[in-house]
Amino acid sequence: IKTGSGGLHIYFISDYDTNHVLTNGLGEFRASNYQCVGAGCTHPNGNKYIPLNNNLIQRLSKEEIEEILLPHIRNIGVDNSIPTGKDDSRSSLEYRKIIAELKKGTSRENIYQIMGAYSKWTTATQQYQVMTFEKAEAFVLEEKEKGKSESSEYLRNSRYKICRHKRHKFQHS
Repeated sequence: IKTGSGGLHIYFISDYDTNHVLTNGLGEFRASNYQCVGAGCTHPNGNKYIPLNNNLIQRLSKEEIEEILLPHIRNIGVDNSIPTGKDDSRSSLEYRKIIAELKKGTSRENIYQIMGAYSKWTTATQQYQVMTFEKAEAFVLEEKEKGKSESSEYLRNSRYKICRHKRHKFQHS
């Protein structure tokens, strides 16, 4: 599958169940507790995920996958697997997406629907979803307040400069 960002997704069916970050920036091998985007989906940039051929997804044994991966994973005492344990931190991708939607004026209900496309969001507890949304909302509100106070300060300074400038002109005319 050609991804919306121009990358490539290759799919297999296998009993191999270890996630890896591949060497040389080749990407990731997702095998356990991950979802992958498929053909027909839309990337956040608006481009579609497109099938490059109509071949069936191949079934490969654990041994066949290991043979394919061996040259592309570090195995010299370095653990480069992707952790699959519970993650209590907010996902920065989801957090940024919520912030972007809030700035566009999207309602909470619609944001929750949009966030359904994110695997961590859909598998997370309601508490995680609420916490992530509220932290993003607080950030946006704080940013708006900061912007208002900076704008007010700018206007005060500008008015002062303008008034002083006019007064100065007035005194000399």
